[in-house]
Amino acid sequence: MYLNNFQSFVYGFFVFVAIGFMACEKTNETKKIVSFGEVVELAKTESIWFGSDTLIGLKFYVDTINDIRCPEDEDIACVWAGEALVNVTAYQKSDSTNFTLKLSPTKNFKSDTVSFSLNNQSYKGILLKVDPYPNSTKSTVTKSATITVLKINF
Repeated sequence: MYLNNFQSFVYGFFVFVAIGFMACEKTNETKKIVSFGEVVELAKTESIWFGSDTLIGLKFYVDTINDIRCPEDEDIACVWAGEALVNVTAYQKSDSTNFTLKLSPTKNFKSDTVSFSLNNQSYKGILLKVDPYPNSTKSTVTKSATITVLKINF
């Protein structure tokens, strides 16, 4: 079967478009690489790579963000200050782990830190804040967690 010029053009066009989409997908992934210790903001179901590349780096994925802190409205009285919980999954090569980072709005507030290991390497995940702070009139706002990951060398 032989293709005429128009058929060759259409076939070549579709091959060119398919290659273009594959190249865009790789570009989007490489933009999500940051250095260990860099502070990033992620919403639910977003991920980022910590390290130098995706082959030896650490993928950090936010599974859920549950914010049950007392709303900042002045007319709301809470018995408990509440907390914000961020469930994450960390991946590296063939190893993964799940854990929860927690923020409590108390006087002695400190960033929550969780130590974890993947492929015999130690890391610390640090939750710095969860935004926006709850408000009883704005319940449909998308939450985001500000986090960082440190690589621990012994």
